[in-house]
Amino acid sequence: MRTFAPEFHLGLTAAIAACSLLLYLFDLPLHYVPLLPFLFAIACYEKREGRRIAVIAVNGVVFSLLAPELPFLFTVTLFLQLYLFVRMAFEVTTFDTMVVLFFTLLLSSVIISFDVVLYRSAFSGSFSLSDLFLSTLANFAWIALAFLFRRRALADIFTRSGWL
Repeated sequence: MRTFAPEFHLGLTAAIAACSLLLYLFDLPLHYVPLLPFLFAIACYEKREGRRIAVIAVNGVVFSLLAPELPFLFTVTLFLQLYLFVRMAFEVTTFDTMVVLFFTLLLSSVIISFDVVLYRSAFSGSFSLSDLFLSTLANFAWIALAFLFRRRALADIFTRSGWL
């Protein structure tokens, strides 16, 4: 657990806003890009509880304003599920941080994909198991690429003393 500088959280919010807007402008499905898992992995690694909740709340509002059109209640429910899952993952596990981060990102992506597919099936009546599989596979590919090519950058976020 680290205490990140306010400038880091401001940059994180700007990055989430830019990525959310790009998802909306290019009509990309939310559950095919691991934007929220990365947000929650970084935000829940914050040591201060109040700052952690404030960062997630601000990013939640920014995400609901700029991201693809999803109801606010769905977004709140999704953010609550992800917060509880990621917090438990970081609190309970004692493995290497990068191993925990990899599986947390992957399972958070599955939670998002399942929620989006469940939401769509509730209102359209069709449960698309193939969409669930393809979105999970796409998220796995994004996360694997991030870990293969940018592993040092990911490790620096969680260990870099410059952000403290």
